[in-house]
Order: sequence, then C-alpha cells, then structure tokens
Amino acid sequence: MKKNKATMKRLKKNTVYVSVLGLGEMGTAIAQTFVNHRYHTTVWNRSANKCAPLVEAGASAVATTADAVAASSLVVICLLDNTVVDEVLRPLESNLESKVLVPYERISCTGKGFCPLG
Repeated sequence: MKKNKATMKRLKKNTVYVSVLGLGEMGTAIAQTFVNHRYHTTVWNRSANKCAPLVEAGASAVATTADAVAASSLVVICLLDNTVVDEVLRPLESNLESKVLVPYERISCTGKGFCPLG
C-alpha cells in the first residue's frame, strides 16, 4: 500500500477502514467521498492506473482484490455485473464472511454464479 506522510497525519482522526473494488465513475466518486471524509480508503481496479488520482488524494492502492478485502471491514463493490463479481470475488468467498459488503452494481442472486449477498 502506498501512503504519504500528509495522508497518514490526516487519517489519524478516523479509524474506519473501507475498500472500494472497481473504479468506474461510481466507484471513483464513492472512493473520493470516503477519502474526503478521512476514512482509511483502499482501492482496487483491474486497470491499476485508475487508482493514481485517488492515491494522490490519500487512498491506498492494492494490486489484488484479496489485499483490498483484507485491508477493510467494509467492502464497496462497484463491478460491472454478476459475471465480473463472480470472477473477482468467488476465489475470496471464505474471506468475505466477516466483512460488510455493499454492492453498487446489478447483482442478481437468482440463477447460476456466486452471490456475495449470500
């Protein structure tokens, strides 16, 4: 994780840790809001370059979803659809049990595939 000294000083006031998976328009806006309100924010995106502006603003970027899930108790999911959610989160299923998951995509828990909402 990357954090600069100014970020560490700002974050001392808030002990809530949140991870945002997926940095499209919605994920980026959500992550930026958490950073602006001094939450310890970890971000992950398949295209790592999308993390750079958020890191500059104070977020931490990680290379894997496993690292993002491990970093926080609250995980905001801003992925495209069930197929992507299944692909990204199914390998982490056992790590999600103690997490609060907030889906911001169209997840359907009917039919085939992994449903993080249980």
